[in-house]
Amino acid sequence: LIKHMMQNFINSLIFAPWVCWKRGVYLGKVDKNYTSQICPNCQTKTGKKEIISTIHKYRESGLEINQDVAAAKVTCARGLTVVENVCGLVGEKFYELSR
Repeated sequence: LIKHMMQNFINSLIFAPWVCWKRGVYLGKVDKNYTSQICPNCQTKTGKKEIISTIHKYRESGLEINQDVAAAKVTCARGLTVVENVCGLVGEKFYELSR
């Protein structure tokens, strides 16, 4: 079962660019590096953290958030930046169009 799931995941990574091209949909790639080391509020690079718990406290902005949620927010912000650069859209316009 795990082998089958991994094969499906790998196939989706391989064929995603082709499917998006065929359907006329933009597929952007985002830099995955250091997403857990950047504060989602102020974009300050905080450096490596000890993995004691899943909650991170950012001294710079005072934010306390789950590490996975913080990394997802940083990745989302990077994706929006890529779309803004490619399409010339600014945040609110992009959200309006995506709904």
